[in-house]
Parts: sequence; C-alpha cells; structure tokens
Amino acid sequence: MTKMCADIDLRLWFKHLGCTGKHFLLGNPHTVPGRMMAWCPKTERSIFVSKADIGSTSLPARYWIEGFLHGSEPEPPAGKDGPPDFESKEYKNWQRRTEKFRLTGTWARQNRRAVSVSLKG
Repeated sequence: MTKMCADIDLRLWFKHLGCTGKHFLLGNPHTVPGRMMAWCPKTERSIFVSKADIGSTSLPARYWIEGFLHGSEPEPPAGKDGPPDFESKEYKNWQRRTEKFRLTGTWARQNRRAVSVSLKG
C-alpha cells in the first residue's frame, strides 16, 4: 500500500509527464518562481514541478495552478519615477515574459538574474 503525505488534498491531482499515476499539489517550495511542491505516491516523497511537467489535471488543480502562477509573477520593472511605466519597452517585455511564464511555469533565465538582484537590493 502506498504511503500518503498527511497534507494531501485529493482534489488537487495531476498527471506528471515524467512519472505514472496521480500526483498531488502541496504548495510553494520557495525555490524559484513558478516551482510547485507536489506529492508522488509512487516514490512516496515530495517533488518539485513546473507547469511544463504537468499533463492532465483535475479542475480544482487547474485553477490552483493558474492562481499560483499569477501570484508568483515577479514584480514589473520600475519606471524612472518608481511606479511602472506601462508604455515602456521594459514593461512590454515583462508582459510578454509573464504570459510565457503562465503557460510554462518557468521564468526566463535572464529574469531569474533580475529577480535575484532585486531581492538583494
């Protein structure tokens, strides 16, 4: 019999593209933007996944993932006076990157550097 993690919500299942059977979303592992923690019953351990690792899902899991990714978006670039300049090239570039992020769950390499710099400063 497979051991289950105590924190599992059975409604939040998904099929992992690199494994078999249902896996279950657990939360944020606080590693990189977009990475999610999940439970793998086959290996009986928690794993980290991105949206690109996920195949079919339950409807609640699909909504959970969408909300998680929207909430994990790095902040837009600041404008010259502080708040974002919505017409700037940097902001429009950030919008394109966040759209891709919501599709894949992976933040572009150059953005990870920008995020780590902004977190230090």
